[in-house]
Amino acid sequence: MKHKDALYVAEWLVDELRPGCERIEIAGSIRRGKEDVKDIEIVAIPILKPPRPEFGKPVDKTPLDRILRQLEEMGGMLKTVKGGNKFKQFEIRRLAEFGIAEPLNPFKLDLFLVTPPSQWGVEFMIRTGPSDFSQWMVTQKSKGGALPDGYFVRHNVVWADGTEVPNKAVDAVSMMNSDNARFMVEEGDWFNFCEMNWIDPNKRMARWR
Repeated sequence: MKHKDALYVAEWLVDELRPGCERIEIAGSIRRGKEDVKDIEIVAIPILKPPRPEFGKPVDKTPLDRILRQLEEMGGMLKTVKGGNKFKQFEIRRLAEFGIAEPLNPFKLDLFLVTPPSQWGVEFMIRTGPSDFSQWMVTQKSKGGALPDGYFVRHNVVWADGTEVPNKAVDAVSMMNSDNARFMVEEGDWFNFCEMNWIDPNKRMARWR
C-alpha cells in the first residue's frame, strides 16, 4: 500500500483507539516514511482499569479491548488474527470506504501493547525499526552493537548483566524498582544511555562494528 494511504488508515485507527489508551503512536515503516507499506504497526499504552460492564455484552478486560471488539463486531473494520496481552493482530477490512482499493493479500494491523514491565522508549524504538537497526540497538558494543557492555534487553527493559529476569514478563514487574533496571521513558533516553545522538526514524540503520 502507498504510504499516504497507509498513513490515512493508521491515523484513523489511532483516533478510534485513543480513548482506550494512555498513549498511542504509529510505528513501523509508516513512521520511517517508507513509500511501500506492507502493514500498519501501532504502539500503545492501554488503560488497564476495566471498563464498566455492559448488560448483555461480553466482559472486556480493558477499554481498549472494548473498542477493538466494537470495531470488529459492529463496524466490521477489523478481524482478529492473533490476540494477546502484549501483541494483537487484525485484518483491516472495508478499505474501500477509505477510498483505497482492496489489496490482493489481507492488509494487517499489528498492535503492540506496552504494559509493565515494558518501557515505552524501548518498545517504540524496536517497533519503529527497521529490524536490523532494532537488533543492533539491543546488541552489546563488544558484539558489534550499540548497547553498552554490561547490559541486556528483555521484556523491553534494559537490565544490568547478572540480573536473573524471569521468562514471563508478569513475573518481572516487581523487579522494576531495583537498581538493575534502567528506565527508558522515551526513545531519547535510550539513545542517551548508548551515548548516541538522536537518529530520525527515516535515517535509522544498523552500524555494526
